[in-house]
Amino acid sequence: MKKNFRKNIIYSSIIVTIFTIIIKLIGLLKHTAIASHIGASYETDAFYVATGVIGHLSLLIFSALSISLLSLYSEKKEHEGKESANNLISLVFKVFIPISIFISLAVYFFAPIIAHVLAPSYEGEALGTLIHYVKIMSFAFIPCCYYLIANVILEEEKIFIPGRCRDFFQNLFVLIAVLFLYNKFGLAVLVYAFLFASIAEAILITFKIKKYYSFKILESSDYTLIKRLLIISLPLLIGNAVYEINDIVDKQISTGLGSGLASLLTYGATLNEIVTGVIISSISVVLFANFTSHVAKKEYSKIEEELSLVMDVFVMILIPLMIIFIIDGYDITKLFFGRGNLNDSNLTNIYYVLIGYSIGFIFQAFRANLIKVLYSFQQTKSTMYNGIISIIINIALSIILSKFLGLWGVSLATSLSMFMATILAYKDVKKILPNLKIKNITKEYYKYVISGFITTLIILLVHKYLHFNYFINIIIQGMITFVVYFIMVILMKPSSISFLQEKIKKQDI
Repeated sequence: MKKNFRKNIIYSSIIVTIFTIIIKLIGLLKHTAIASHIGASYETDAFYVATGVIGHLSLLIFSALSISLLSLYSEKKEHEGKESANNLISLVFKVFIPISIFISLAVYFFAPIIAHVLAPSYEGEALGTLIHYVKIMSFAFIPCCYYLIANVILEEEKIFIPGRCRDFFQNLFVLIAVLFLYNKFGLAVLVYAFLFASIAEAILITFKIKKYYSFKILESSDYTLIKRLLIISLPLLIGNAVYEINDIVDKQISTGLGSGLASLLTYGATLNEIVTGVIISSISVVLFANFTSHVAKKEYSKIEEELSLVMDVFVMILIPLMIIFIIDGYDITKLFFGRGNLNDSNLTNIYYVLIGYSIGFIFQAFRANLIKVLYSFQQTKSTMYNGIISIIINIALSIILSKFLGLWGVSLATSLSMFMATILAYKDVKKILPNLKIKNITKEYYKYVISGFITTLIILLVHKYLHFNYFINIIIQGMITFVVYFIMVILMKPSSISFLQEKIKKQDI
């Protein structure tokens, strides 16, 4: 059983990671195309503000619902059977689809007020453009609500790829719009492409759940289940809203720093998401689905064991990536955004944003998986309180640091607040998993730190004497970083390496 569980995590994580890499590469091409063809202006800022804030808000509101629903669905399926669990899904559809329609209409009609809140420095044509984009994006709430509820069925079946296709459609549609439709229809066509991605995802999920679910009009509905779901979801929803407030504040600060800087912040965040999306998010999605199953079966020791192992692997992988992003980040920025309408000052700003985010890679990994443990135990109130505290810190730091460091201050504030969020999340996880000890989790991290320190010294020396073009520099320094770092790690023989070697020998993975 233990063997099959580990294999399930490994195989599922590999599949999700590969698909996520494809999504992120297309996403990087999308942002590169926007930067090259359009550049950075108030109009691109309006695009990123509208799609970023409204798009994320629609996702976050109903992901709060889906996260809580997955725990209840797993519990019902385990104790009452599949039919009872599917009746719960039908009831949730019946209640929340009308709510999503109401939210969409509210956002549409209040778009002028929302636009002013999102970018208080905007006026005239810039404000009118943002209002138009917010109205288009307002309808994203409906398909988003539908597919996040439906995807709960697939995640319980350990089917993860369809639920991650929204970003695939989004990146692909926007890329096509930039390359083939922008010159004729203007930037608004990119916003429509963003909206249609959610519709395409809803259609895909509908086809995928047919094998496991068919919608049923319930003759009588037990609304106590909805009440329970809301009680669990509301703190999580508030927590998600708090994080969205942070994004709004970041957008407000960047738009206030100057025209085009919100776009530059987004370009830098895109490079950060290559790491956080591919490595952190894809694995944590798989872990969460398994955590909920363990909680339903009261297999708490498995959660502790697998969380410790995954955190160890995260630290081992993320340290060399941090080194590359910090030392060679300008060349990476130049590789993807150095053509078209961005100048050297723009590229430098993107590089500073990248440094600020990369400092927090490990904290993001820890927090993402600790939060998944809390979600699986339906401990949403604690995540809400932690979110509020960390976001207050983030907002304060963003305002202060941006005055002295510009865009770098905004991204650095995110990493510093993520450190605080990690500490708070660990304290809450410790309450429900008392045997999870930080000294056991981190006991071998010194091996990765020493390996990283030695690797950094070598790369700084190499960087000083490399005078090829930026592409060759990235290749050479990247190869040296990984080769030197992992040779050092292997020589120190951490338990995670020994575990993987043992599994490979036994053909257990």
